[in-house]
Amino acid sequence: MTYYTDANINGFDLRDNFRVAREYRGQYATELFTNKAIEFIKGHDTSVPMFLIVSHLAPHTGPDSKVEVKNLTETNEKFNYIRNQERRNYAGATEELDKSVGEILAALAEKSILNDTLILFLSDNGAPTVGQYANQGSNWPLRGIKMSYYEGGVRGTAVLWGSQLNKNVINNDLFHISDIMPTFYAAAGGHISDLGIIDGINQWDMISKNAPGTRTEMLVGINDRTRAAAYIDRKGQYKLFNGTSNYNSYYGEAGRLEENPEYNITEIFESKVHQTLKKVSDAALDDNMILQTRSQLDLSRCRIDSEKPNINCSSFCLFDLFNDPCEKIDIKDQQEDLVNEMKLKIEKYWEQVVPQPAKYIDPRSNPIYFNNTWDTWLNQFCLPNDSNPLCS
Repeated sequence: MTYYTDANINGFDLRDNFRVAREYRGQYATELFTNKAIEFIKGHDTSVPMFLIVSHLAPHTGPDSKVEVKNLTETNEKFNYIRNQERRNYAGATEELDKSVGEILAALAEKSILNDTLILFLSDNGAPTVGQYANQGSNWPLRGIKMSYYEGGVRGTAVLWGSQLNKNVINNDLFHISDIMPTFYAAAGGHISDLGIIDGINQWDMISKNAPGTRTEMLVGINDRTRAAAYIDRKGQYKLFNGTSNYNSYYGEAGRLEENPEYNITEIFESKVHQTLKKVSDAALDDNMILQTRSQLDLSRCRIDSEKPNINCSSFCLFDLFNDPCEKIDIKDQQEDLVNEMKLKIEKYWEQVVPQPAKYIDPRSNPIYFNNTWDTWLNQFCLPNDSNPLCS
């Protein structure tokens, strides 16, 4: 709950709405956020819609660049086969995240609104396996980590559940995180025109009717400081990338050592998520369905551990993500026309780039001036008679 800057300025950084919430000091954040979500669900007026986001800190590292677990002894006992202690802690933190999902689903069921709820569980980027805030998460077998434009940094995973949706559907169509808002807005009955001009695309038909995805291209990222840019075209097949970083290689464990236990299907059946969903759904899981789904999602075919080709993309690389999701082979010389076409599209984005301002620390923001708490200090952003207590 304490936030540190790179200059070692620190202060308490937890609020319940606008109120500084020191009474929660010492509580495990995953459990605290889960309990708050359940409290919100229990108090919800079911005559009106509900929108809830639970953005967990887990399994990020804490201020000392360590992944904190709820109970270190239990974590060491359960995951003793994991040699690396930090990776073992990562497993313990992720287990608490799993429990959180189960507790929240159970609360929705108890409130009798689970069948009317769309649930999206997602990751917004790859793990920072190494580096300043490394948590030992693994993006294996993909290239890159968080903060890079390679697939290991930007290829997200998500699970979407709804009682009226087709079950056991795997969709690999192109979907950008900006598509979530218009897609969910449409699912709730809204008219997309209400949202004005936005980057996101409504893909509700793709989700609800298994229709083809409507997104054909996306800008992965563009950085005026590093001059790096990445762009995906042709419904997700081709990715043009230029730039270099410290994290261009392959990082993280495969989790397939001899001492690693076999995948435990029993734990899925015994999980709170499964126990809750089977009460409201007639689409029962079985062993074969689980194993088949895992097989279809497995990307291990794209690279063996010893295969770590070094590619220099300082003057552009083109990857075929359908056939080479591990970004091993630069095919720009075989697709010159496509490369030129995609370069022109990237150049259009460069014309719109707003330069990043220089990063600096305003000494007026130091928490020592606010009872050792992070607070607002630029009151010019407050409106006259603003009801926000932080503007008083």
